[in-house]
Amino acid sequence: MTDTMRYTVESGDLENIVSRLLDIVRRLGVSVSKLAVEVDGGKANLEIAVSSASHAVTNTLRERIGQIEGTKPAT
Repeated sequence: MTDTMRYTVESGDLENIVSRLLDIVRRLGVSVSKLAVEVDGGKANLEIAVSSASHAVTNTLRERIGQIEGTKPAT
């Protein structure tokens, strides 16, 4: 089962946000099947798909990504 998460981030801080995201993924031991970043002016769209993660781990990942300043769920 794959769970895809999409976020909008401020591209001025994109490198820091992606670095923190990957650190969170590493610490949780989550397998990433897709990581895509699309930059459009001052904002970027970030998409991450995780596979083989429990519901609890996926929820923790969502919560921790949401705590990264400059990141918000895409609408």
